[in-house]
Amino acid sequence: MNGQHFIKTTDGKQAKLWDDWFGTDSLPVLAPNPREQARRGGVIEVYDIALMQLSEAQRNHFFAHVARDTRSDYETVKRELENSLHRSYPISADSCIVLVEETVSEDETAVQDRRPFLFGWLARLFMPRLIYG
Repeated sequence: MNGQHFIKTTDGKQAKLWDDWFGTDSLPVLAPNPREQARRGGVIEVYDIALMQLSEAQRNHFFAHVARDTRSDYETVKRELENSLHRSYPISADSCIVLVEETVSEDETAVQDRRPFLFGWLARLFMPRLIYG
């Protein structure tokens, strides 16, 4: 099994901002642990938002906010973020908790799907001998 990691904020002001920017209170991240990033005044811990796991509408809305906040052209922001190496955007780890959504790989699903068949087949093979001697 593997899992998709999300962060959720416990800060009301940040939750409002996320709702305005993304329309949700939880965001997909590249890793379950924050990393350090240099900022003015020191180093802070950040999570990297997995931009390509957001819907197209969420990404476009987010790009518009980033363009407005940085006084940049929307198309430039969109192109730079979509073509960045990790296709991610750092967000402060303050007041964030990590959520994990468990997913099952195709191989694990195939094994799980065969179990009832195998058990039924083995039961039919051996049960008559156990019951009737």
